[in-house]
Amino acid sequence: MVLFIVVRTQAQVVQPIIHNEAFPKLPPGIPITVNTNGDVVFVEPMFTTRAFQEEGLRLIIEEANKVASDLKLPEPLPITKTNLTHAFIGAFGFIYEDKSLGNVTTSNYWYGVVRDYKFSDLAVANSPLKKSFS
Repeated sequence: MVLFIVVRTQAQVVQPIIHNEAFPKLPPGIPITVNTNGDVVFVEPMFTTRAFQEEGLRLIIEEANKVASDLKLPEPLPITKTNLTHAFIGAFGFIYEDKSLGNVTTSNYWYGVVRDYKFSDLAVANSPLKKSFS
């Protein structure tokens, strides 16, 4: 039997600093295109920094711990970098446009922050259905 779970929560925004509406002015150094009014209309999709990647991973691990605890999942806690089997944090430019931060996988579950910068998806690790979404 294959089990796939999608969980919708009222979680807080995981990475508010990349939210376009809340922070319309991006810091200097980010490759952007603006319109004649100065509004950001394009962020280079592959632009990112090591600091952004590390902070994104920290935030997703923090959220995965909260989800595993709240749902009482059979998951060794706390989840740390050392017990991840996979992690993906998107590039800043892609995330800014798509509002999808990334995901982490333990030996038991796949945790995704892939909609509106919030925890949105949970799947059993190594299930055939999960592989099509990662």
